[in-house]
Amino acid sequence: MNWNAKSVIGMVFTGVSLPFLILGAAFLARGYDPLLSWVFLLSGLLFIGIGLYFLIPQLQRGSAARKAEQGGRTVKAVVSSVTMDPMVTVNGAHPWVVVAQYRDPVTSKIYSFNSDETLKKPEQIQPGMHVNVKVDSQDMSVYSFRLEDQKN
Repeated sequence: MNWNAKSVIGMVFTGVSLPFLILGAAFLARGYDPLLSWVFLLSGLLFIGIGLYFLIPQLQRGSAARKAEQGGRTVKAVVSSVTMDPMVTVNGAHPWVVVAQYRDPVTSKIYSFNSDETLKKPEQIQPGMHVNVKVDSQDMSVYSFRLEDQKN
């Protein structure tokens, strides 16, 4: 799995939920105050819900990217931008994302691909240059665009 901010948030919330669920179940089983038991159980369910909300899409995206890497084809996409993602902050820094576009020669449809996030500015990649993107042969929206796979 690609460890980005959303997957870390998901892991933290899912991990925090476990003690709440265990304590709530233990209090309920031993006959302690039912209100306290339910507060712990509901808090645990809330935390696990938030955690899974962030984790499941990340896991699905990782699975789709692996599918494209293993059985897909490589297309040459043109870099349209190299920008920081202002919506995410990791240790006070915004991660860099490369956006590349590819026009399907058969359908003339334009596909846009976002790279994995990186904290180091990808100096070797500039707008206008070609990059390799692995795509699923059946579904071009399933792709893997890894910056470390690009040749300097």
